[in-house]
Amino acid sequence: MAAMTEDEQMAAAIAASLQMNNPPQTAASTTPVPVVSTSASTTTTAAAASSSSSGENKEDSASPAPAKKTGKPSKPKILRFVHKNGLHRMANVLFDMVKLKDLKRRLITDMNLRIDPKDIVLKMNKEAAVAWGSDWDQQTITELGISKNGHKLWLEFPEPKLLPLWTKLGTRFIAGGDRDIGPERLASAEIIGIYFSAHWCPPCRQFTPKLVKTYNAMKSRGAPIEILFISADKSKEEFDSYFASMPWIAHPNAADCGLDREFGVSGLPSLIFIKTDGTVITQDGRALVDRDPSGGAIMKAAGL
Repeated sequence: MAAMTEDEQMAAAIAASLQMNNPPQTAASTTPVPVVSTSASTTTTAAAASSSSSGENKEDSASPAPAKKTGKPSKPKILRFVHKNGLHRMANVLFDMVKLKDLKRRLITDMNLRIDPKDIVLKMNKEAAVAWGSDWDQQTITELGISKNGHKLWLEFPEPKLLPLWTKLGTRFIAGGDRDIGPERLASAEIIGIYFSAHWCPPCRQFTPKLVKTYNAMKSRGAPIEILFISADKSKEEFDSYFASMPWIAHPNAADCGLDREFGVSGLPSLIFIKTDGTVITQDGRALVDRDPSGGAIMKAAGL
């Protein structure tokens, strides 16, 4: 090998130095290294889950919805009953819930009829050939074909047998709304409560709500009871205000009727139960009401 000149040696040294500082890249070194991105992976997974969830939601939305209840309870309506003595109006009747048997019981209570429910005859109108007897008792008003608010029905019932009324009770009385009525409500009862009371009397105001509850409970069962209020109020305004809370009837001339002297009443409130003919059942009616708010003790004392 020929000897290198001084210039050739210098060039070779420079080339070798450059090769050491900048080694040539291999094919492996020029290939990009894949980078695993955690966030990208998470995003992709979430997107897949979202897509899957979206698919499920689509399936759910495609499923049929639960059937909706179509028959909503109707609003309370009015029924009118035409009978030979006039017209009776009944409010707050739920046509699609009240059955015929319940309607008959309410008629007996509202009209103070001393009859059995099976004795009531109801027809669509007076000329109707078919009457709704006990075979129809489980049918609702709607099922009977009645839907119109204020519909008129024909009502028939036997006349109640009125017992002779004790004459000292009087012949004219006051009902709710300051209505003047005859003796029928008392004469059709087998138990009459004579209630001496007044609005200005604190014990009276405490006892009256109890008596109202007992009276209503007995009436709802068809018990033959009526109460006659003998007021000791000092003015008509006091009487009107107090009597408005009572569902029974009142004596129009309480101060002069003499019933307080007849029974020796010395304090208020006082409740005396008698029979229609004036026979005393008990002079301590308050005790019976306190002992049995349902009215059972009163019925037992009357032998009913």
